[in-house]
Amino acid sequence: MGENLFKIGVYFLTCCVAYSAIADGAVPTSNSDYDVTERSRVENLNLVDREFGKSRIGKQKFQAKLSRISANSHSLGLIRNFTTPIRTSRRSELKNSMLSIEPCGACLWEDCPSVDAMKRHCPVGVVRDNCHCCVTCATGLRRPCNLTPGGLLPPCGTDLRCVQIQESTDLNIGECVCTQDVAVCATGNRTFENLCHFREVANRLRGANVITIVHPGPCRTVPKIKFPPNDVIVAPGEIASYRCEVTGFPLPEVRWKRKLTSSSDDVEDSLPGFNSNIITQIRGGPDRHQLTTWLTVDGVTSYDAGSYVCEASNDVGIVKSEAVLTIT
Repeated sequence: MGENLFKIGVYFLTCCVAYSAIADGAVPTSNSDYDVTERSRVENLNLVDREFGKSRIGKQKFQAKLSRISANSHSLGLIRNFTTPIRTSRRSELKNSMLSIEPCGACLWEDCPSVDAMKRHCPVGVVRDNCHCCVTCATGLRRPCNLTPGGLLPPCGTDLRCVQIQESTDLNIGECVCTQDVAVCATGNRTFENLCHFREVANRLRGANVITIVHPGPCRTVPKIKFPPNDVIVAPGEIASYRCEVTGFPLPEVRWKRKLTSSSDDVEDSLPGFNSNIITQIRGGPDRHQLTTWLTVDGVTSYDAGSYVCEASNDVGIVKSEAVLTIT
């Protein structure tokens, strides 16, 4: 009775392996492949029938033979998660967010583009394609990638690694990020967020408008107001708020001022000063070498009407942006 149950269990396991292979797309690509696969399956089932008529030692021999069959099935693509490249593997390309898969077939090395030509064409380096035949372009900065080896997407390029995207629902899809995440200053006083970004742009410009690294770290720049404050119109007693985002290197110092229009010289008074209803706040970000500041006027009165100035300065220069508060 026990031997019969064991026999049924192994027969069921063999069927499950074959079904899993078909469900995963590991189907024969020609009639000859189908004949070999079907013949192997029938031989496995015949082996089950032969071995279970024997003693307990016979069952042990059968288990050893079954292991060898699994190893042979591995070369036919019947076992999932194979680790060695085989000719029945599949190749994919990411086009319009859709994966189109086609069989690899035989590798015709003479039809592959030269490695040197591909290196000139690929700004982040080259890797072997999914068929382990020709070279193809590696995946660039902030592009999607596979978190596990052997995926459908090309590996990340030089000095890039694949990391999980927090908002992604696909646990196997990540994003290529730079392993050397330090800004660099290049010719033309142009700052790149990291070495990978610089290398990709420089390789695209190869042969024209060549750029080089001047020094590590950002280029020294006059502050820039990325998001200036907007004009505000409120009724008496309401709250008026302004926001100002600035960037620059060295990191600028930011001040809020109020333009005193009663003066012929347009004198600017620093805030909050002694104004109990005015509050200023500042924090770093949202990006690197950037500051965000707010000014809030609580319970506005006619006295608070006028122009408010966001001023950013460092040892390279100074910049200002003005917004008006109107009381209706």
